[in-house]
Amino acid sequence: MECTFGSVGLAIAGLKHPLDAASSWLVRAILRNFHQPLITIMSLTDQINTDLKAAMKSGDQVRLNAVRSIRALLIELSKRGTGTVTPEDELTALLAAAKKRKEAIELYDAAGRKDLADIERTELSVIQIYLPQPMSKEDAASVVTRIVTESGALGMKDMGKVMPAAMKELKGKIDGGIIQELVKTRLGGGS
Repeated sequence: MECTFGSVGLAIAGLKHPLDAASSWLVRAILRNFHQPLITIMSLTDQINTDLKAAMKSGDQVRLNAVRSIRALLIELSKRGTGTVTPEDELTALLAAAKKRKEAIELYDAAGRKDLADIERTELSVIQIYLPQPMSKEDAASVVTRIVTESGALGMKDMGKVMPAAMKELKGKIDGGIIQELVKTRLGGGS
């Protein structure tokens, strides 16, 4: 008896006979789609569009407004005419949106407008879903140490060599002020 891929698939599924129709549909579906990857990675734009539809269906207006604003940023970014939109461009746009929300939260809190500050906090939490996971200060310090070593920086006079490389590698993962503090400390000019 010749063993084909189909019969192996049936054996894996625990079917005794190839015509066992009760559960063979699953095996056929698996074998038909065997060449496709199990996990697909969506682009940020595709993810935003999917989340926009879900927010519309759920009726959550704050989430819907936040996702719409992100989508508007990405559309504006693609229409600037600078060529294709890179993931770095998308990250920059998301970071700008997050920064805008943080500043608005501070202003609304200072003005005593808790209701508006809460809306901005909710929108900020939605935006943060699409940002990379924040890096700990210790992990960032090890990255800065590696960059300082690789660049051959010896003191504060070399900060101009280290900061651009550190900002490029750590962008979106940790606050820029913390990166600057870590570089200054590593180069001997900080506290």
